[in-house]
Amino acid sequence: MKFILALCFLISATTFAKTLKVMSYNAHNLFDTNHDYGKNDWEYLPKDYPGKKEACEAIESDYYREKCLKSDWTREKFNLKISQLAKVINDSGKPDFLALSEVENTEVVIELAKKIGYNKFIVTNSPDKRGIDVALAFNESGDVEFIEAKEYQVKGTKYFKDKPTRNILEVVVKIAGEPISFFINHWPSQGNPTINRIAAAKTLKKAINKRARKSKGHKFVALGDFNTLKEDHPHPFRSVLLTEFIDDREEPKKTPIKDIVRKLFRKPVIKDMHTTYMSSSSELISDEVKAKMPRGTYFYAPKFTWNLLDRIFFSENLMSKGKVTADISSYKIETPTFAVTDVQYDEPSSYMNGSIVRGVPLRSDHSATRASAAGFSDHFPVSFNLEIK
Repeated sequence: MKFILALCFLISATTFAKTLKVMSYNAHNLFDTNHDYGKNDWEYLPKDYPGKKEACEAIESDYYREKCLKSDWTREKFNLKISQLAKVINDSGKPDFLALSEVENTEVVIELAKKIGYNKFIVTNSPDKRGIDVALAFNESGDVEFIEAKEYQVKGTKYFKDKPTRNILEVVVKIAGEPISFFINHWPSQGNPTINRIAAAKTLKKAINKRARKSKGHKFVALGDFNTLKEDHPHPFRSVLLTEFIDDREEPKKTPIKDIVRKLFRKPVIKDMHTTYMSSSSELISDEVKAKMPRGTYFYAPKFTWNLLDRIFFSENLMSKGKVTADISSYKIETPTFAVTDVQYDEPSSYMNGSIVRGVPLRSDHSATRASAAGFSDHFPVSFNLEIK
């Protein structure tokens, strides 16, 4: 009798166990076909849009002027772009939480959310001159309750006066009654000095610290396109965001006591998902599985290098405490077979001439009118699962 009761309890617990998938995806210039006042979105407008020719001709760079004048971003191409993004997202297993970067506004997120099937979405209103924003789409349900959303403008350097960057979005939800903040990021590009990404890291960490002080036991997930390379110095992850070292290079055994930034932003402990996954014991994640992990989420063709621009960070209390935990073994760089391509190095004077790199993102071609030529994004999505106990 006791055995039967125990078995019934086990079956019941297994039945009610649930996972929620979280994904981050750079949508690669998802623009609508209307001009947003005060924004430099002229390249992504129909060729005959009023004022486009004059705006394009005013661009100083010959390359970007011609690119703008030749572009013809129509509703047909926009709809195709939405379908292509939805194909990747659905093929990867429709996430319960979809963080988006490089989206223009609420209108484009509405179209994508409608295509995939989300009933809730929050979009920033950033000062970025191109009109680029970030967003989070999800479904409110019995397990997921929306609490509030906030935006944080990144400031602190002279560069942002003329070239403001994307706001950081915080969305607070309750999952199985536990409060969790999702922070969606799209940090300044590599065309900016590292100090701009340091400013973004400080903004994020301050927002996390502020929330942690207000809400004891609060859990955090920060994800998006961080545009950060291992060569960045000082490194935004090492010097500001993390209390652990990231795995991009060998680190010193001791952290200098006088590292003021690290001292100021010590808690809560924020961990890097990729690092945690790759450093997990072979019993949890086999070396064979780790070896199959793609080398990055973005391939920079001019230098023939992989970069891990898209990251997921999470608070340490998501590893073991409470009803909701992060399943580290579920972490994945999503690479649907139809969304990858090969790149061949073509430089006769180099010993690498003729070399081929396989499995890189099949980037969007915004001039295409057919799905077979339209591509998807220049980034791969990253994802992981939250487990509800």
